[in-house]
Amino acid sequence: MWQTIQKECDIIGHQSFQSVVLDLDTGQTSIVPRLRNGFASAVDQATGDVYLGGSDGIYKYNYISQDIEKPALVHKTDIFDMYFDHYLYFVDTAKQNLYVYKDKTKSLVPEAKDNLIQHFVFDANSDLYFVNPTGLFLLKKRCKSPTLVHGNDISFRGATTDAFGTPYFVAHSGIYCIDKDNNQLMLRLSVNNGYGESSCERGRARGTLRSRRKMRNDTNGNK
Repeated sequence: MWQTIQKECDIIGHQSFQSVVLDLDTGQTSIVPRLRNGFASAVDQATGDVYLGGSDGIYKYNYISQDIEKPALVHKTDIFDMYFDHYLYFVDTAKQNLYVYKDKTKSLVPEAKDNLIQHFVFDANSDLYFVNPTGLFLLKKRCKSPTLVHGNDISFRGATTDAFGTPYFVAHSGIYCIDKDNNQLMLRLSVNNGYGESSCERGRARGTLRSRRKMRNDTNGNK
């Protein structure tokens, strides 16, 4: 399981974020040392490959060295969010565009190029759910115009899917999912100051040590 962890700023030092591996069997943690401001992660569930994103780009995680492999797969790009659905998809912090990385090349996703995207996931049908300052949207596969699922009265801070491809959204007030029958947002769990999301792989967790003095404001897309 790759989950979010929050620590105080004095542990983190000069960085706002650091990626952490958590062994769920032993409870032991280790920081991924060479990833600057590690914030985003994605897992290829078919192969177990883990991808980590930070201020300098996207890297593949090496289980043996417990560190990232250099050079970066995607260079000189501040990564805001990532998700793996057959290929590696990611959002850059600066322009909040959605890209896909395949055949060692990154390219804009044409269906989503006219939309600002901060957090996103693909469901079991490869439909795209994404969050921006306006709210939560659904862009169905092979469609070019998204539909609004919920407005911006909820501050969404992360998105993930379960093993069945069901989307879940982490907000300040709780964890939400989608009722597919009527495409409505449903509260599944109330939480206080929710932040981040998790995805499972090999009994380990990739987390992000986050400064409480300097957290990403996802509503505005700032760090």
